[in-house]
Amino acid sequence: GPAACPANATRAVGVAAAIEDARRAVRAAVAALGRGDGPAAAVMIQAARAQLGAIAERYAAPELAPARRGLSVADLDLAAALIAVRASDKGGGERLLAWLARSQTWAAPLRREEERSLYDPHTLALAARLAPAPDSSPFKRGSHHG
Repeated sequence: GPAACPANATRAVGVAAAIEDARRAVRAAVAALGRGDGPAAAVMIQAARAQLGAIAERYAAPELAPARRGLSVADLDLAAALIAVRASDKGGGERLLAWLARSQTWAAPLRREEERSLYDPHTLALAARLAPAPDSSPFKRGSHHG
């Protein structure tokens, strides 16, 4: 019935869900390392980094730089873990567990600033209105010689 669908289903694609996707990928990497599957762990770490990149794109506004800072550190930490995993360094799993433990620290500013990011439908709509539409001009650049 309707109870199965959350009332704010349109907000499902929020930053909290994106952060959780990254955390889930890192947990999967830890599990893969536990099975001795380094290549699978590497793929999951890359998936987590891709998710962090997608989050960063939605916090691109200059005033959101402080919120992005922790995200950059989190990405660098994953990059270091990836190097360790690829080198079959036993420290890779420890790095990932430490990353999970610290993830709430960098996630908090992102959640706080979510309404100023492109995760917010109103902010996104405003940004879309302000952005120049591609090829909206009837005059193609360089087509008229004056």
